[in-house]
Amino acid sequence: MMGMYIGLEPRVEQILESPYNTALRLYSDSKKIKVGVPLENRKLLVSMALVGERRLVEILDGEKYAGTIGGMFFISEETPKEYRPFAAIHELAEYAALKGFDIIGHAKHFQAISVELGYSKHTLSSEEFEKYLKWRKSVERTNFFQLDDNGLIDKIKDRMDEIFQSIPEYLTYRNKKLVELIEE
Repeated sequence: MMGMYIGLEPRVEQILESPYNTALRLYSDSKKIKVGVPLENRKLLVSMALVGERRLVEILDGEKYAGTIGGMFFISEETPKEYRPFAAIHELAEYAALKGFDIIGHAKHFQAISVELGYSKHTLSSEEFEKYLKWRKSVERTNFFQLDDNGLIDKIKDRMDEIFQSIPEYLTYRNKKLVELIEE
């Protein structure tokens, strides 16, 4: 019997998959949760795939918090429940951001962080915001928090009602609305 295997070597095949297909498979296989993003008497409902941080890091280049690919929203299981609305608005803002000249590759991400921080500052007390900001810095993969925002976060906070109202208009994928605005 042993003679039959002489000269045969074990063969390992690797199947390469595009990042989009990997994300699509992960999204399809993951538990979906609805994250409510409240503002006054309205709420945006966002369907997100709840995934382990390790899986998110794999598909989104080191991202530990939340991410978006092709109209699919992901959130890490490790993101505290009370911070999930901030992750959701971050992903909505990143998906809605206009594509444009971006020499560093982070323009949409930085815009989304700015909207996220404006929203969190608008909805949290000063003490809660500082606690959130400390946690948020611990999971950020870019140098965003080393940059001077020149008062942008406060300007966004002051216009959050307008931003919140307009987000659903920009969020479609293949003519399908990605987020639902509910008046309470």
